[in-house]
Amino acid sequence: MKIRSHFWACYVSLVIGFGLVLGTGLITTLGSWYSDDITYRRQTEALIHGRFALDTDPGRLTWDMVWSRGKIQQPWGLGASAWRAPFDILAKLLGREAFPDRISFAVAVSFLVYIVLRLFMYAPPHHAVDEDHGTFWHFDALAAVLFLVLFPPFVTLCRTRFRTYEEAAAFAYLTGIGLFCATLAFIRNPNLLR
Repeated sequence: MKIRSHFWACYVSLVIGFGLVLGTGLITTLGSWYSDDITYRRQTEALIHGRFALDTDPGRLTWDMVWSRGKIQQPWGLGASAWRAPFDILAKLLGREAFPDRISFAVAVSFLVYIVLRLFMYAPPHHAVDEDHGTFWHFDALAAVLFLVLFPPFVTLCRTRFRTYEEAAAFAYLTGIGLFCATLAFIRNPNLLR
């Protein structure tokens, strides 16, 4: 039963994560997996090479960049770039220049959906039991995903031009939900690992 629930949670998570990216138009055609905005791409490359600054040449300063202490910085934070870095390292190991941005975002959404599902699937008090098949239909877990991850303003944000600012806001929203879920998990079962 537990293995089936893990499989169910993985399947639903992938469907929702990639469905969101496809349904909102972040990926419109096969191969349109990269963002038009390269700010986070530049920041991810800098992180992979062990530095925070994007460049030291003032001629490469672009819109929404900051010149500080002889270096170009982007003011949108490191969260999205830190998430993308392991994917880009994997892509480089496989001979590609970079991992698709939109797919790494879909994986982030899928991962968060999985966390929400797992948290609410085993939440007390009730789950509806299908007597004929002996399976659990986790309506409360699906409701949590609907109200937390598929929150209409978040989905609308994903339907915008989704450049650096919008992506930073989307990752901040996902991180907030992740922290909320981690807090709930800790409250339910406090231990050193959590």
